[in-house]
Amino acid sequence: MKLNRLCTQFAACTALVMAASAAHADTYNFTLTGSATASWQMDSSPPVFNSSDYGFEVAPQITGTFYGASGTAFIYVYSYYGQGGLWINRISNGADIDLQSRNFQQIYEYGSDPAPIIVPGTYALLDRHGTGTYSLTISAVPEPATLALMLSGLGLVGYTASRRRAS
Repeated sequence: MKLNRLCTQFAACTALVMAASAAHADTYNFTLTGSATASWQMDSSPPVFNSSDYGFEVAPQITGTFYGASGTAFIYVYSYYGQGGLWINRISNGADIDLQSRNFQQIYEYGSDPAPIIVPGTYALLDRHGTGTYSLTISAVPEPATLALMLSGLGLVGYTASRRRAS
């Protein structure tokens, strides 16, 4: 009976840790869909190479998938007259992608200046120089320790369930 209670408490703690860890991950996945596609990973508080009153350029160069093929690019996240924006420039295998928010959402917020903090979520974006529409999804990458904790919790729940059937 004590083992059963211990396993239940461990499973509950695992669920809480799992929920908290995803919100504070150090690395984010970026997935751009629409008229052009791109995906890459970047720190939640990326190092700043160049900043201005309108935004910041992330350093160093980002490696990812742009236009369906592996490549490199520089990422510039900005606030354009109150609208969030994303400029993927100097793409090694295609044209620049310059986008702005359709609904005034900001992709980042300022931490300790000039350290921006990327805000996870889904953003509706428009091409600033054309008619393309895009969707940018920013999601947390789970840390290996979080996954290990979740798997051990599931293992204990399974062990508890099998012990109940045996008795």
